[in-house]
Amino acid sequence: FYVHFAGKEDLVDDLLGEFNDAFARRVEPLLRAAAAGSLPLEDVVRAAAGEMLDHWREHRAFIECYVRRSASALSV
Repeated sequence: FYVHFAGKEDLVDDLLGEFNDAFARRVEPLLRAAAAGSLPLEDVVRAAAGEMLDHWREHRAFIECYVRRSASALSV
């Protein structure tokens, strides 16, 4: 484990990068369609929001872990 990561925070950061990259791949076709003018912006936004919700649902366990990690770093 420590050959690849300095600690669990680095692992979570790496997973976050993979999570974000996977989402970008999901919406890339929508952005291309918008840039080409073949899809109205309103449809792109609606479809991208749907993709985001689906992506978050599919990776719910990771989101919960990441939120817990982020919340533990907060102080009042």
